[in-house]
Amino acid sequence: MIYRLFMFFTCSYLLVACSTPTMSEYKYNPHYRQVQRIDYSNYYELMPIQLKQGDEESLELFLITQLDNQGIPGEYSLRKLSGYLDTRNFVQDARATLYLHNNSEQPKQLELKAISLEHQRLPLSGQIFELPAKSTLTWSLGSVPVDMRLHRINTRIEYVFNGQHTETNYQQERLPQQKARQEFRGIQLPNSI
Repeated sequence: MIYRLFMFFTCSYLLVACSTPTMSEYKYNPHYRQVQRIDYSNYYELMPIQLKQGDEESLELFLITQLDNQGIPGEYSLRKLSGYLDTRNFVQDARATLYLHNNSEQPKQLELKAISLEHQRLPLSGQIFELPAKSTLTWSLGSVPVDMRLHRINTRIEYVFNGQHTETNYQQERLPQQKARQEFRGIQLPNSI
């Protein structure tokens, strides 16, 4: 009887704890002279892009991408144990949210031509944004499928600001869980991380 209860709780724990694959990495920290484990969150951050008008920084563009966990609890661990894992099991929807902050005293206009994640254009990225002075705008750009094992997501941003057309490639870095739980640059991430 005790053996059956032990097996039941062990299997239940494994199904719940391993229901979705987590991304962890071990790195040597020379400051502490030891190997540390870094657990990554489902968030990717693109460092703020400063859009300048003349010599003054007038607009700040910030992008956060979140991976959606849409699996059935226990599905990943069962597939892993049975050997039925394939590349489809590592693909998740990546939802991107754009934050624009106007730092100047004048209203600004930004024409966002396209934002692409891993060479896939986000569906709601072709927009013209009018920002009043000293304001912040949040805009959901939709989602595209992305391999969740990536540490970096290739991001291409194409926009027109101040009559100048710009296309630039960036890499979004995956955030460690400890950093993702914090509030940074005035943007509060959900507490469900």
